[in-house]
Amino acid sequence: MPTSVDIDIEGIAPLVNRLSKFDKDVYKTLTKEVRQGLSEVAKTAKNLTPGGTALSGWGPWLVSTGQSAQVGSISLVQGTRDLSFDGSSVRRKIRSRAVKRSQRGRVTSFSGQVVTTSAAGAIYSLAGSVNPNTPFARALRKAGRGTTWPRALTDARNQEGPQAAKAITEAIQRAAKAVETGRG
Repeated sequence: MPTSVDIDIEGIAPLVNRLSKFDKDVYKTLTKEVRQGLSEVAKTAKNLTPGGTALSGWGPWLVSTGQSAQVGSISLVQGTRDLSFDGSSVRRKIRSRAVKRSQRGRVTSFSGQVVTTSAAGAIYSLAGSVNPNTPFARALRKAGRGTTWPRALTDARNQEGPQAAKAITEAIQRAAKAVETGRG
């Protein structure tokens, strides 16, 4: 399951609703600019994510998704998920995106997200958030991996969030102006 941090955009749902239905070009431009506005948050999250392994001994770790799985030098069989932590792989799967939530055909909220779609990245991000006294969570803290959850994503949002919010606000203003002037 992906792990994310959101930058919510209050009061924009009516504009996004109109754009997604009637001004698709402006809507596409807005979502692209929201993703670009969050690119520095994603870049910082990638830099805060450890390279190599996040924790000594976090080796091959397979989970069956319906068929039997084996750990070791045997290649993955269909129906398994590799949960071993490889920093470069986890970093590649940290992305920014624009998220539109709808209910009954109407947009109810619009936000920008920085998300990690890697299973190992989600484990790393959230380990200890519910029970900080598990051996795994204690080992991550002892290794200096932090206590804010989701790890790396929250710190990146705290560092780069104000600049991202400014870029997103400017993108919204450009979209609203395009609607006002009829350039959709």
